[in-house]
Amino acid sequence: MFSAIFFVMTIIKTNIAKILGLLALALLVPSSYLGAQGLQPLKVGLIPGPDREIMERLQFLAVKRGQILELIDFPSAQECLKALAAGQIDLSVSQHRPLLDDFIAENNFNLISLGNTYSAPLGFYSQKIKSLAELSVGDKLVIQDEPDRKRRALRLLAQYGLIRLDESKAWPTKNDIIENAFHLEIIEAPVVRRYLNDDSIVAIAFTALSDEIIARTSGGLGFWSLCQEEPSAVLVNVVAARRSGRNNPRYLEFVKDYQSQDIARFLLERFEGTIIPVFDLE
Repeated sequence: MFSAIFFVMTIIKTNIAKILGLLALALLVPSSYLGAQGLQPLKVGLIPGPDREIMERLQFLAVKRGQILELIDFPSAQECLKALAAGQIDLSVSQHRPLLDDFIAENNFNLISLGNTYSAPLGFYSQKIKSLAELSVGDKLVIQDEPDRKRRALRLLAQYGLIRLDESKAWPTKNDIIENAFHLEIIEAPVVRRYLNDDSIVAIAFTALSDEIIARTSGGLGFWSLCQEEPSAVLVNVVAARRSGRNNPRYLEFVKDYQSQDIARFLLERFEGTIIPVFDLE
């Protein structure tokens, strides 16, 4: 059970604030200490968005152990895992277990999972309609042009009977739709958030609610969830590492910090149930 302790956290977005944050970390852990220990920053790969917010929170837990996290952004989980396999980063946090397993099988990379983190069910959200029953012929839906999120969005539409996919495709795109009774126009975009105010868009797929959607939903401004993946253990995100790092103490400390009550409460409160911690608390 989680206690009813609420954190008041301001998300730092300006360059000045980030600089101040780094200075604070430097004051907490003197460089002489790091030098004496021979420690280098732990390089963590991620996709910008919720994972960066989580990692920025985690930085302040890691620093108590004398560990500095260097956060490195990648455009997709696949690029993140390629960098991990190449030794360019130490850990990757933006992939769920099936994606990691698929990537390992397809590329023969020697990667492993060090532990579970969270589940972020993908859903379609609309400011035009309140349910799938209101969809009309020719409506426009936006999905993210990132292989895994694209696959999940299309499979969610297929699950609800709106389209039928070529099941032989491991990484389907809109070109693999073989039946589309509503003649839905599927738009693949690198950034879906920019379509929020487009009057021609009926629904947008998100894996976690953006600030704007949270504000619209909570404030009663007319943004409705049409459908959502089940928060299944199959889609639990994991911390990935190279197999050689299985017993690395610094990696295991990172996982321990991630699987803490502090992070669990942060996930539940910051993301309003759209990101769910999936690990056992000590």
